[in-house]
Order: sequence, then C-alpha cells, then structure tokens
Amino acid sequence: MRIRTQLSAAAVAMLVMCVSVAGVGQQHNGQASAAPVDDFGDLAALGDGAAVATGLDNPRGLDLWRGKLFIAEAGTGGDGSCVPGIFAPEICLGRTGSVTMATHPGRQRRILERLPSLAGPDGSFAYGPSDVSVDDGHVYVSIGGPNEPGHRELITEAIGQKLGTIQLLVGRGSFTIGDISAFVARRDPDGPPHETNTHSVLAGRHGVYAIDAGSNTLFGIDWRGRLKILHVFDKVTLPDGSTIDAVPTNMVFGPDGALYVSTLTGVPFPEGAAVVWRWDGVRATPFAEGLTAAIDLAFGPDRSLYVVEMRTVIGLSGRVVRIAPHGTPTVVADGLDFPTGIAMGHRAFYVTNHGTSPGIGEVLRFRR
Repeated sequence: MRIRTQLSAAAVAMLVMCVSVAGVGQQHNGQASAAPVDDFGDLAALGDGAAVATGLDNPRGLDLWRGKLFIAEAGTGGDGSCVPGIFAPEICLGRTGSVTMATHPGRQRRILERLPSLAGPDGSFAYGPSDVSVDDGHVYVSIGGPNEPGHRELITEAIGQKLGTIQLLVGRGSFTIGDISAFVARRDPDGPPHETNTHSVLAGRHGVYAIDAGSNTLFGIDWRGRLKILHVFDKVTLPDGSTIDAVPTNMVFGPDGALYVSTLTGVPFPEGAAVVWRWDGVRATPFAEGLTAAIDLAFGPDRSLYVVEMRTVIGLSGRVVRIAPHGTPTVVADGLDFPTGIAMGHRAFYVTNHGTSPGIGEVLRFRR
C-alpha cells in the first residue's frame, strides 16, 4: 500500500438552506479536527468488538453525534413494483427502509420508517437508505438506487420517486432536497452505460454533498435543491491494461478541511485497486492507494484515517485499516461480513456488520 499525503488548507463552499428538526440536538459540523463525543455506553463493560445495535435490515452508513448513533437501513424490499436487478433477476419495492437511532447499547428505535427499498425475494443486497449525516440538528439521508435512471419510471408507487435522492428528515417524515436520479437521467456525468445509485451524503458547515456511485460523481446541493457536478472520477486502469469504474462510495472532511472520498472500484473489486482521493475544491489527487473495495472512511482525533474495506479479496472477509499520519497502515478490525459503514468516536469507532443482510445486521464497536 502506497500512501501519498497532501495537507495544504482547502475551502469547499456549497451553501444549503436547512430546516430545523426538533429533538435531535446541537452543532456537529463534520470536521475531524473537532474531537467527537463518545458517551455511547461503557467500553470496559462491553469489551472490544461488542455489538451495540442489532436486528438491522441491510445496515449501511452511520453517523455518531452527541452520544447518539444514527444508522441507515436499506430495508428488505417488498411486493410492489419490480425493476431489473443485479443480485436477483427482479428487485421489488417495499416501504421497509428506515433510519435507526441508538442511544445506548441495546436501546434503539427507528426514527424514520416506511422509506423506499428495492430487493429480491430474500431481502439481501437492498437498495434503500444508504447513508445518514447529522449536522446542526438536521438529519440527512441518501436513498440508493434505482440502478438505472429509467428504472424509476417503471415504479408506479409515489414513494418510489424518493429512490436516488437526498432526503431531509422533518418530524416523522422527510422531503427531497436533491434528486440525483433525475439529474443523471437528463445528463449522465460519466456517460454510458447509464447507471445511478445515490450512495452517500455529508452535511457540514460548508454545505451538503452527495456521491452517486453509479455515475461516479461527487455532487454539491444548493439551497434550491439544484445539483452541481463537483468531480467525476475517472476509470481505474488495471495492470493488464483493462479499465473499470472507480465507484466512489463515501466521504469525510479531513483535518485540513479538504474532502476525502473512498472508492470501491467495479466488479470484481481487484485487490489493491481502490484509492482514497483528496478533493480540495478544485481537483482530486490520490491520498491512499493499494486498498481493496473501500466503502467508507473516517478520521480519528489523532488524524489517522480509518478505511472500511468491504472485501479484502473477493469471497473473503472485510476489515478496517488504520492509516497513521506518517503513512503506516494497520489492520484494526478483521473478519467482518460485508462491513458497509463507519463512525468515529473519541474512544472507539463503530462499524456496520452483515451490511447486505436482512434481520442480522449489527453495529460493532472497537476501541480506537
């Protein structure tokens, strides 16, 4: 693994109008330079690698904020309209997507339910709520899918229009602040084949950002809900000369104010082909290379970068790699089953496990 580090200051600005959400709390600006609060239970009592949230349906992205853990659950699909799938011939719509909030190990509740979810008959590998970001009392959720922009037109239920969007939670419901699927249908940033999958959202004091893994694009969203293309990730060239999509997956603000973006790469997720990119508001440059199927990332209070590798080699378990500021990589959690998200606390980090399975999904906590 080669590490390249560039830590010059950067400013990224894309303002968004926010609507207050009662009962969530106070400022959280997404900046890793501010030490996160971690009062989520007793580390010593639970032990390392303990489950702090269980019984989740396809858990994906996380956010830890003021001692509360927010979890996006992609759901289990349903018996509604169907569209062509990847892991199943057809994936069908249900209102089984949700956002869960855990306030203590074993204490969790769904604060937003009945969001759209697409899945095959066994409910695995669902498209639905894929990430959550909390900022200044506002909860933002990305809704994945629908695989191809035109697939949304095949869905007759109104809730299906939230697939491929960014949602802002208001009370017990949500409304759309950015329609990425519609944008890609009109103007696909990376050209054919036309694919869309709204994979992540990040809100902070500089604005709201979203990643569409299908079109390999980083977006900004303004206060009118207008999307702006910030960066399109080029294809990855493999040693044999062939190319695959970069597939950006998630993002985090770095200690320097720049945006860091993980990439999964396309199937079959070649070993060592994934990269973490640093985007300074103008251009993207490699920050960490030699990774495999990187799906999420977070900075620790000591400026170490933690990267979730969903699969280290196809068919093998996933893990979390810590990259110290001086560049040395260390495996800090191993033997995971499709880990899909990470959140950073002051004393520990949290990882979703069984992230593509219904009913058995969980969040594990590891000492930092």
